[in-house]
Amino acid sequence: DNEEDRDSAMLDFALPEENDADSNRLDVDVGGETLLEQTGFPPKLDKWKSIPFNTLPKVTVDRAREDLWEQGKSEITFFLKQIANLNSTTNGQDGDIDKLLDLIFGLDSELYHAFKKILPHSPDKFALYCKFLATFYFVCLNNRTYKKLHSYTRSDTSGFLEPKQFDAILHCMDEYQKGKPNKPRFWKLVEDAFNKFARDNFMLSPEDGHVYLGLDDDKVHFAHRLKKNISAGEESDLKRVRHVKDNARGFTNHVIAFAATGVPIQQAFEQEGQTIFDCFVGLMRNLLVSIHVII
Repeated sequence: DNEEDRDSAMLDFALPEENDADSNRLDVDVGGETLLEQTGFPPKLDKWKSIPFNTLPKVTVDRAREDLWEQGKSEITFFLKQIANLNSTTNGQDGDIDKLLDLIFGLDSELYHAFKKILPHSPDKFALYCKFLATFYFVCLNNRTYKKLHSYTRSDTSGFLEPKQFDAILHCMDEYQKGKPNKPRFWKLVEDAFNKFARDNFMLSPEDGHVYLGLDDDKVHFAHRLKKNISAGEESDLKRVRHVKDNARGFTNHVIAFAATGVPIQQAFEQEGQTIFDCFVGLMRNLLVSIHVII
């Protein structure tokens, strides 16, 4: 082989025909003039200009982390200010965590008003409600069934409910408004209670500056039965999906949260007949309920 042979071989090689995608290339001839000549970018060497040597280029390292850190500090400052300004019947000082817990879970909270509708009659219904919440979060923390935790000798469950009491309340939650399509199920009451509290107390106003929010879809695993085997009266109105990445069945909880700290401000489970867009529009309407915004 020599140079002449290689040149001949290249000339004989059939080049692919031009297509529409080639029109986006800068070196393609368009109307007798290339796109490079039309746009003038990048400029020719004789068109380049020198910048003063005393002007230093701006170089950043981990700028995204720095911005996230600053955003997190501003969000935490905002939360502390809001907690300090909350009105509560507790005797704690301003900014005390007891005040926040009282507003979320206390006697006058939206959550307790929802639970009063399903708790069995008791002389001290609020104490029963508090014990149930403590038991529920204890179960969530250990990721085990309460019967196993209660029977485990190393688990101290003396301040919690008995397993039968705990299961009875869970059963009441499931049975609430079952078979009444125009009535909200219990999970919807809890969802609305949280959304109202978070929106009324922790939504930034225009005076607080910019707010950066993120949208996420949390996958909730639940090995439910096939829908064809569930009667209409047992349906919860929640949309049953299969989470492909997790390879598990369950529900989807859409959440709007503060971008840096991840603190949720609104959340909504996807219901039958809804799409992700429907849930997002509903969340934004609830969040901006006091602002006249057309979505």
